[in-house]
Amino acid sequence: MNRAQTRELPGNHPFVVQQKFIDGFTKQWNAPAQDLCGRIHSLTAAHVSPMIKSHFKHYGDGRLEQTIQYVH
Repeated sequence: MNRAQTRELPGNHPFVVQQKFIDGFTKQWNAPAQDLCGRIHSLTAAHVSPMIKSHFKHYGDGRLEQTIQYVH
C-alpha cells in the first residue's frame, strides 16, 4: 500500500483502500455493540423495575404495574 503508485498526494491512500479499512473495522462492531446494549438494558431494567413497582402497585389492584412491567 505504501509503495503503490497512484495519483494520490504523498502520504494519502486511495479512497478504495480507506473504504476497505473502514469496512473491515465496522464489520467487527456487531458483537461488542450487541453486548453493550444487552448490559445497558439489564442495568436499566434493574434500576427502573423497582421504581415501577413502588409507584404503580396501588393503581388498578396492581394491574397497571403488571401492564407497565410487561411493556418495560
